Amino acid sequence: MRDALPHASFIGFTGTPIELQDANTRAVFGDYISVFDMRRAVEDGQRSDE
Repeated sequence: MRDALPHASFIGFTGTPIELQDANTRAVFGDYISVFDMRRAVEDGQRSDE
């Protein structure tokens, strides 16, 4: 993808690696823009079935 779009911005929406060779998502996509971790989810109080 980077070869086809060398000047594109790449954004990941998960901490799950996209390929075995690129197992470090942060190394592939760069620094975090925003993090919604488990602590924030609990503080938010939202339930997925609402």
